[in-house]
Amino acid sequence: MTLPFNSSSPVYACADIRKNPGMLGTSWENSAFNDLCELLTPVNPNKGAGFPCILGLIAFQKEFMKVSFYESLDNQDSLKALGRNLACFSDELSKERSVESHKYSTFLAIFHTGSKNFNVDKFAQAAKLLWDLLQYLHDHDPIPWPPDAVKNVNDVKFQYRYHGQRFFPLYFSPLHEYLARKTKTFMILFQPTEIFNFHREHTEHFKKIQTETHKRIERYTDEPPQFYTLDYGTVYETMQYLGEHQKNFKAEEWNCPLAIK
Repeated sequence: MTLPFNSSSPVYACADIRKNPGMLGTSWENSAFNDLCELLTPVNPNKGAGFPCILGLIAFQKEFMKVSFYESLDNQDSLKALGRNLACFSDELSKERSVESHKYSTFLAIFHTGSKNFNVDKFAQAAKLLWDLLQYLHDHDPIPWPPDAVKNVNDVKFQYRYHGQRFFPLYFSPLHEYLARKTKTFMILFQPTEIFNFHREHTEHFKKIQTETHKRIERYTDEPPQFYTLDYGTVYETMQYLGEHQKNFKAEEWNCPLAIK
């Protein structure tokens, strides 16, 4: 079912698009979604291992991953539409939902990069686009952060928030060197932080899922998982948001450019 969040950038359930590909409006959206389907496979014969995130695979295969398409990461109309859609998604998360929804509901934003005005060919440029987008959402968030929220982005307890919900945004792009984040198009997955908390409380074998995910990452990338993915609560979340290859920066020099008011 298409969710009526924003008429210019509708929100779809990925499962519905797979059943009815004709529901997408443009050729680039169809192409981007086909790339997503190719990416999110449990087993990929070309790589020897499928996409490593088990929770993401389940969300995609079922009806719990929502997706919406936007013209560009640096287009004001696109950012406004994303803000409205993510706000509506946040409201949906606040409603009474099934246990499965609590475990897997995610929101994926896919961005068109075919415009002649889009000239990004270096990872540093791509990184700036992510931080600028997250900053824009924060600056235009109508709901203030609660008084007890950590606002220092260089605190290991910092968690990004938007419209009253905590999110764990994950960035994917063609310019990522880290293979677990390298994709054919630019995407940001907004994963509600409550997913992890809910699994810790209600999924008996969640530790095993995490361990298996790390093994899948190693098979998928031919290298150990990045250090910042292994010790939740001891390193900055913002490192995971960007997903830069660990060989390109030093943890002690990490400085997230977000400014939280």
